[in-house]
Amino acid sequence: MSAEGRALVLSRIRAALERAPAAGAEAKAAAADRLAQPQRNLVPARTAGLDRSGLAALFERLAVESQATVATLADLGAVPEAVASYLAARNLPAELLTAEDPLLERIDWRSRPLLRGSRGRPTGAEPAGLAVAAAGIAETGT
Repeated sequence: MSAEGRALVLSRIRAALERAPAAGAEAKAAAADRLAQPQRNLVPARTAGLDRSGLAALFERLAVESQATVATLADLGAVPEAVASYLAARNLPAELLTAEDPLLERIDWRSRPLLRGSRGRPTGAEPAGLAVAAAGIAETGT
């Protein structure tokens, strides 16, 4: 789906839900507030009794079942090698678009000088991208 198509679909969903598009820092703060004080919801039986590590394992299993790739790294210093290995294993060009995020800006890419990178919003033409997620949903692996 093109970026324009994706934007159109999301704007229609927002309109149906009567929500305005969220703005950068405000959206992150709102998400952090929701995560800090979650509302009670239906909890699937498969998560009953799981601690944090159990929820993480469930998330990873379900994400992989949904065709995602999961890599657990010791620190940010391991990201360049993991990205380069991921791209090489899939015969993708050594090109990466990274989101504009303070965490990603701390990564030292000099260990992989052949990995060409740029920052910004995706257009859909990039072979691969890297972004930071605020949260994951263990019940579904999303």
